[in-house]
Formats: sequence, structure tokens, C-alpha cells
Amino acid sequence: AKENNENAILISQPHKDIPNVFQIKTNVDSGSKISLEITIEQYLKKKFNFNELTIQILNNFEHYNIKPNYEFIGFSFDVSDECGIYDISVPSAMGIIDNQITDKMGKNCRINGKIKDINELTLKYKIKGELEESYALFDNRSNTFCHIISNILGDSMMTAAANNDNYKVTEGTNKSAGLDKTIVPRRVIFVIDKSGSMSGGKWRRTVSATINALKLLRKGYDRFNVILFDHDAHVLFDQMLVLSNEENIDQAIKSMESKSAGGGTDINEPLTKAVNIIKNDIKHGDYFMNQIIFMTDGEVSN
Repeated sequence: AKENNENAILISQPHKDIPNVFQIKTNVDSGSKISLEITIEQYLKKKFNFNELTIQILNNFEHYNIKPNYEFIGFSFDVSDECGIYDISVPSAMGIIDNQITDKMGKNCRINGKIKDINELTLKYKIKGELEESYALFDNRSNTFCHIISNILGDSMMTAAANNDNYKVTEGTNKSAGLDKTIVPRRVIFVIDKSGSMSGGKWRRTVSATINALKLLRKGYDRFNVILFDHDAHVLFDQMLVLSNEENIDQAIKSMESKSAGGGTDINEPLTKAVNIIKNDIKHGDYFMNQIIFMTDGEVSN
């Protein structure tokens, strides 16, 4: 370009670990004004029924030998879907969103704001009519069903997972245990997310759903425990399952009602504790249906 006395702009990606940071070199005269538009494509990721788009932001300037020259970075998201969108948020930018406008049909939303001193920006939203936010996993080694519930809008899924009409056996089963011939006793552990992202209405609905599920436990048959977690795991009944009776259920309900949401989110420790508690209880013998009811909004920080 220089040899032909032409102006040129060279755009490159100097840092392989940050795909949306570009280096621009040009021979345009100093003081000139240039309008440059760069378009990049990223695929949405699916996490707990949220559609997520994460944009990395260069922040460690000294590492890349770059001198910052801004007070803040403005951002704008336009989200559209004919099916309708809901639960839309930009968690990393909470508190610095200038505008969030959704049309009357709930099909289009625009979010504007400013960010500073964060390493990435994440957009999250759900689409109406997609799969319900509930999954059932089965762990072969401990014979345990894990019901994962991320729908915090109501308690119908929690109630369904805990409903005592779902598990019955034919006559003659469990005669040696002296139980009702049609009832399979259960080991049930409620693993409840009480991290900061669950605060407000989410936490109130979670407490209500958990209390309703606790009341569905069959007194004298089921054994249960409750694990509340944020960045730590808090086991209600000291590392063991207890029989469902008035006293134990009442203690669990009072404990739920006294708690508030706050802290980070580490799902590994509480789930590991839940499986180990069930494994230790299996040593008591007798046939049980093993269940973990795991409720979270899916906003995991660890």
C-alpha cells in the first residue's frame, strides 16, 4: 500500500486466548477519522435451560503490554425470538444496566449498560415452549435417582419429584421389613441452592416448594435429610438420614424458614455429601428408593 501510495488497514488477532480482541495497524494520516465495523460470530451455549452468550473482555492490560484508554465500556444486546423470551439478564453487569426494554409480546428485548473491571460479560435468557427445567439422572453405583430442578417459578416439579404416589411395588415385597405391602420406603435428600443468585422471590419460592415436599414425606417410612449450599455445604442432620416423623420434619421446616440466600455457588460438595450419606445409610439394609432432589437456578460460580 505504501509503495502504491495507498491507505490500508491491517486487522489481526494478537492473543489466541481472547478471540474478540483485535490489533489494528494503519498508514492513514494522524488525526484522520475512521469508521470501522468488525463482526464476529459466537454460538449460544445451553446451561440449565438458559441460552448463554459469554463475551471475553481484555482486562489484564499489563500482561498484554497494552495501555488502557477508557473509563468504561458500553454494551448493548438486542435479543429476538418469535417463541418469546423471558428470564433475561446480564448477571456480571448487575447494577450497571442503564436500560432493559421488552416489547409487549415478549419477543424482543434490548439491554444497554456500562461495564468496568470485569473479565467477561454473559447474557442469559430462556425461550418459551422449550423443555421444562427438570431432569432425572441415575447413579448406578449408589442406585440413586437425582432430580435436578432449575424451574424456580413454581413448586409443581418439586412436588412431583417428592410425591409419594410415584413409587409402589407388587404385593409381597418388603414383607421382612414389616412395611405396608404397597409402599417402597425412600431415602430422600433435598439439596437446595441458597447462593446470592437465589435471593428475593427465587428464595421465597424455593423455601415454599421445599416445605411442601417435606410435608409429602411418608411418616414412619421415608428417611431424609436437607443440605443447603452456597460456597459451602450445610447438612441439617449431622451427616445421616433421619426417619420422617413430626419432630424431624418440623425441625427441617423451621430451619428452611430461618435461612436467607447469599454467597457463592459450589455444587460439587453438596452433591458428593448427598451421595455419600445415602451410601452410608444403605448399610442398614432393607429395600429403599434412593432420591436426591436438587434445586438450583443454575448460576454456578465454582
